[in-house]
This record gives sequence, structure tokens and C-alpha cells, in this order.
Amino acid sequence: MNVNRDSVDAPKLVMNDGVLSVSNLTGITSYQWFLGEDSLDVTTPDFAPIDSGAYTVQIKKSSCILTSNEIVKNKLHLDMPLLTNEVCNADAVVTINNTQEGVKYRAYFGSIEASSIVTGTGGPISITLDSDVVTSGEKDIRIQAGFDNDLPQFLTSQLTVTRDVLTTPAVVVDGTILKSSATGTAYQWYLNDQVIDGATSNQIDFVSEGTYSVEVTSGTCNAKSNDIPLTFAIRTDLTLQSQAVCDTDATVNIDNSQDGVTYGAYYNGNLVSNEVIGNGEDISLTVSSSLGFGKKDLTIKAGYLNNTRHDLSNSVSVNRESLAVPQITLVAGVLKTDVQGVTYSWYDDDEELNETTSAIEPTQSGTYFVKVSNGVCTKQSAPVSYIVTGLGETDEISVTASPNPARSRVTIVAGKAIQPVMVRLTSTVGQTFSVPISTITDRSVELDVSELSVGFYLVHVNGQVIRLLKE
Repeated sequence: MNVNRDSVDAPKLVMNDGVLSVSNLTGITSYQWFLGEDSLDVTTPDFAPIDSGAYTVQIKKSSCILTSNEIVKNKLHLDMPLLTNEVCNADAVVTINNTQEGVKYRAYFGSIEASSIVTGTGGPISITLDSDVVTSGEKDIRIQAGFDNDLPQFLTSQLTVTRDVLTTPAVVVDGTILKSSATGTAYQWYLNDQVIDGATSNQIDFVSEGTYSVEVTSGTCNAKSNDIPLTFAIRTDLTLQSQAVCDTDATVNIDNSQDGVTYGAYYNGNLVSNEVIGNGEDISLTVSSSLGFGKKDLTIKAGYLNNTRHDLSNSVSVNRESLAVPQITLVAGVLKTDVQGVTYSWYDDDEELNETTSAIEPTQSGTYFVKVSNGVCTKQSAPVSYIVTGLGETDEISVTASPNPARSRVTIVAGKAIQPVMVRLTSTVGQTFSVPISTITDRSVELDVSELSVGFYLVHVNGQVIRLLKE
């Protein structure tokens, strides 16, 4: 009689990622799983237990029925409070009280690992968050927990950590603007260690020379800059220019002005121009007409904002002149202007004559005018018609038109009575135009030329002809 005796090693039970299985045997024909001494309704080769406790498996291979070693599954506690503190320029830390011994904990920001693994001790632990992940500001953090051989799960609690970051500020000078190099949520500026009222933004205007600093706050962070003394140097060797002007405001040109510096023109210590802030390019000051006429020597002063003004090394002369429009009168065959102390240039129509005195005696009929100049101003008289009679004598009764040029109405004045019916208006080629004529006095009439086109016209009065420009 033959007897067969099977020999099978005891099954070795292991857990990987929360799943129990037999690691050392093959050819197993049946499985029965147990929790403690209670059999479970589980007969599969692998089993993922949910409840905590001691698990075993009974297998059958050939004629042998064997029971595995015991594996204890601990219950993972997920409802645990989390604590943190707002930090400045340091790594944020999450504290877990009453941790499970042997449980592995790791912090996450979204799906990104935000810390290394820290093993529970049964007491409190601290998890330091990675500053490359939790950079600055507020971040929502969750904690994942699990045993070595268990699937990890997130704790039910989550928290927001705040990590404030602030670099030590410095005062940055940008022209006349002072700026903080550091960005924060609140600012306070100081001048000579005294608070500057209202200076609570990240930049301020330069107030006055002295020692400046700025204090910056960002959350729990607070830092103050080093003191920086500011005494701005004023360039005084700038080039100044001015041109003589007639009846308009004089100007002073400053070449290559200094950026942020305020400039003004002074006469006898008084400001006589507008003030202009330099921009690094050429600028102009407009001198007030209240300074009057003639040549004046001015001093240009420069300074930052309301600080001390410094004299530029160069002075400048401005020359503002005026000149009356000359009037021509006809006396005893002589055309004479009333403006004295100037140079004279006489014209017959548009042809310049070789006459440079205040009076001329024409030898032929024509339309005469004079230009006078004082070296700065040049003014021109209204044209006057001059007629030589057949006896070689002249009509001494002058006729003038004013204004000339004219836009709407022009007044004709003669030395003797004017008959409106004898007043004619023609073009330079003889075309006659009908315009409204109103009598002012017996020697003056008014012509309404508003409807005429722009151009030259001839006004015929008392046998004389005046050239009129309509504009």
C-alpha cells in the first residue's frame, strides 16, 4: 500500500498599497479570509480590507489546508485639526496635534507636493512648507496621510497659510520723485527722522533737501530703509538766448535744461516770467509784458520745487520794443510822416524809392506809402494817392482809407467835402463794384466791403485814387 504525503510551506501574507495577498505560493485552489476569528465572505486571492483589525487567510493547496501569518490594519484618523501662523520672510509651518504613530504626513498645494514626508509620533508634529511652492501671499493647503502599506488619503481639515515676503526697502531717486524699491501694503516716508504727513504711498515728490527714509509694511513684515541724504546739484552754466521782439512778449530760451529743475526769469529780484520745469531739452520762459519796453538785463534762477533758487552763471538781455503805425500828411506838395527817430523807406506802389527821410516831394502821380523802423519794429503806413495837376501843381487835399487792409467796413476821409455819388470802387483792371456807402461827415464816408472777395481794389474819391486791400 502506497501513502502520499504533501508538503507545503506556510503562506506568507503581505499588504501592498492597502491590498492583502499571499506572496510565496502558487497553485492555491481556495482562499478563506478572516478578521480575527470571524470568517469573511471573501474568497478571492487578493483582498483590500476596509476595517481595522488582524487579518489572516486560510488556503488549500493539494491536500493541505494552511493558515497565513497575521497582518494588522490600523484605522487611519482623518479628522485632525491643523494649525499655522502667518510668517514673514520665513518658511510657513503647519502643526498637527495628536498624530497617529507611524502614519506618514505630507502637505499639498493643489496637486503639488508642498513638503517632505513627516512621520507621526503620537504627539504633535510640524510640517515645514517648501518656499518654492508656498511663495508669498495666501495659499490653501491640504494634508495627505497614510501608513507605509496603505493608500494615502487627505485629512478632512484644510487651512490657508499666509507667507509674507518683504525685501529691505531702499530709496530710489527718479528726477524729483522718490520711490520705494520694495513693494508692500503700506508705506510711511520720513524726512530727517520726522514723519512726512500724508506721505503714505510708494512714491513721493521731493519736498526739500534733507535725509529721507521709507518704512514699508507687508502683512506681518515691516522694514525701514537706510537714511539717504539728498542735496540736488543745480547746473548753472547753461546757454541762454533771447531775440528782440516788437509789441509781443519777450522770451528767454534755455538750452539743455536740467530735468526736474524749475527755472524763472528775475528783474531786480522779482520774478517777471512764468516758471518752467526742465525736461532735459531746450525750454522757453515768457517774460511778462508788465516789464515794459526797452532793453532789460535779466537773471535766470533755478531750483527744485520750492527749494532755494540758484542764479545761473550767465545773464541774458531781453529787448521789447513798440512803434506806432506811421500816418502820412500832404502839405504844400510834400508827403510827410509823423513818426520821428526811425529809419524811413518810401514806396510808390510796390517800388521802393531812393528816399530815406521823414518827408518827400513827389514829382509824379502815384500811390505812396512809407515804412519806418527802429531796429526792432517795422511798421507801414496806409497808402496815399498823390496826383500832379496839369499845371505842375499838386492837389494838396489828401485822402486816406482806414483800416487798410479791411475785412468788413472802411472809412474814407478827405481834406474837402465828399459827394457819395462821386465815390467809386473798381478792380485794378477797371471793373466797377457797387457797395453800400454811408455818410459820416461831409468829409468822410463809410464803405461796406464785407461782401467783396479778397484782393486789391481802387477807391476813387474827389479825383484821387486809393488802393485798398480786402482781406
